[in-house]
Amino acid sequence: MPYRCGWTPPPPDVYMTEAIYLALDDAGSSEQYPLPSGLIEYFSPGLGQMIHSAVPKSHHRILFLRNFYDDILKNIVNWFFTGYLNLEMNDGPLTYEIAPHPNSLNQPGGGENGSVYALFGGLDYENIVNIYLFAHEYSMAALCNDAVSVLYEYVKASGKSEAPQSGLILVYEDAPSSSFLQNLVVEMLALDPVACRELKNHSKQIEGLLNDVLERLLCREEDSQQGNRLPLSWNDIEICDFHEHTSPEEE
Repeated sequence: MPYRCGWTPPPPDVYMTEAIYLALDDAGSSEQYPLPSGLIEYFSPGLGQMIHSAVPKSHHRILFLRNFYDDILKNIVNWFFTGYLNLEMNDGPLTYEIAPHPNSLNQPGGGENGSVYALFGGLDYENIVNIYLFAHEYSMAALCNDAVSVLYEYVKASGKSEAPQSGLILVYEDAPSSSFLQNLVVEMLALDPVACRELKNHSKQIEGLLNDVLERLLCREEDSQQGNRLPLSWNDIEICDFHEHTSPEEE
C-alpha cells in the first residue's frame, strides 16, 4: 500500500524562501509559527494564494487564520517540516509517520519511499476531523490523505469487536459532505453489520449516515452481480481509493 498517493518531496530550495508566520486570528492567541513561503506554497495552493493577496509586504509577514485551534495549527506546522502527525490521545501517544524522514531510512521497513509507523492509543477523532478540515479548506491534498490514512489505520487496528462507532459518527457529521474522509466512514460501517445495527440507536441524529450506508450496501450488491471484486472486510479496503491522487507539483 503506498503510504501517500502522488506525493513527492519538496525541493531543497523551498526551505530557503522568505519566512511567513502563521497565526490564529484570535486576540487570545499570541503564538506565531514561521514557515518558508515556498514550503507553504508547495503543499498548500490555498495558503499560497493568501500569502500573495492578503499578507502585506514587511520584514515580519503574518498570515492570520480563522476557526482553528492552536494545537491543530501547531501540529500542521510540524507536519510541513517533518511529515509527522502527532495527535493527542486519550490514553497514550500516537505518532503516524507518513513522509520520508532521515531517521526512518535505517529502521526496519524504511526505504526511499518512507515508512509508516504507528503506536495506537485512544484516537481523538475531533483532532483528525479538524486537521482534515484545515487541509480541505486550504487545498492540501497530501495532508487530507494523511488524515484519512490515520483514521483508517487506527480503526482497523482497534478490531471490529471494539469498533468505535461513536467516533466514526463524529467524523461523518463534521467532515465535509461527500469528502473522502466521510466516504471512508460509510465504507467501513457498510462492512460491519454489528456497527450498522448499533447505528439504529442513533437514527434521528444521523439519518444522513444511515442513508449513505444503505446506498453503499445497495451499490455493493450491484457491483457483486456485475462480478466486480469487493472488499469483504476492513483489511480488504484499498485506502488509495479514498486518497486524492494529485501531487503538490500538479496542483
